[in-house]
Order: sequence, then structure tokens, then C-alpha cells
Amino acid sequence: GKFKLPVNNGIITGNYGESFHPILKEVKIKNNGVDITLSQKSDVYTIFKGEVRKIFRIPGSNLAIIIRHGKYLSVYSNLSVINVNVGQELNSYQKIGEINLQKGEETAILHFELWNETKTEDPAKWFKSN
Repeated sequence: GKFKLPVNNGIITGNYGESFHPILKEVKIKNNGVDITLSQKSDVYTIFKGEVRKIFRIPGSNLAIIIRHGKYLSVYSNLSVINVNVGQELNSYQKIGEINLQKGEETAILHFELWNETKTEDPAKWFKSN
């Protein structure tokens, strides 16, 4: 099936897979998910019903959450607030947290990954067209 973006009014600005660094042209970057840029504070929603498996802090990327949906896992990072708990069962598109602009920043970036057990998937292939 297809699902909506985990935020409202976001634009995918970082694509899945390998690409060259925008400034250091000889350096390749691997993105295990997509980066969704927002110009304002936004609620973050789970893409599908599932269970919260882990909540943790990533240095330089604020808070992150992993949700299991059967054999799939969704990962949301750079959240400023998380409103759910480990072990909690969630409905599709239930609010799980917020992403906020940092002081002096014009945009915020939600990093989103989709895993089929231990293998990454391109989330953009799963998103509904808006």
C-alpha cells in the first residue's frame, strides 16, 4: 500500500541512496531514507499502525523514534518533542511528536527511513502523490 508523508506541508529535499556531496563533489553520501524539509513547526505522524519499539537521542539530530509495522520498521529522527512511549500501540497517522525550527533557523528537516527488517527501502516509492 501507499501512505502519506509523516508531516503536513513538507517537501522531500534529500533523496534515498547514494549521491555526491553538494559542495565536496568527490565525496559520496549515502542516505538510508529521505529528508523532508519544513518551513514551520509541524506535528509528526506515524505512517501506519504499529508499536513504538525505541525512543532515543541522536547527537546533533535531537530525538528519534522507531515504530514496528509487522516486518517493516519506520524511523523518524530530528524530532523536538515525542508524545508516545515505548511499547505503545499506535493507529495509522497518529501524532507521535513534533519537529520545530531551531532558533535562527528558517527550516527544519525530518529524516525518515523505512526498513524491511534489516534492508532499507526507498520511502519515496511508498508515498502517495499529494
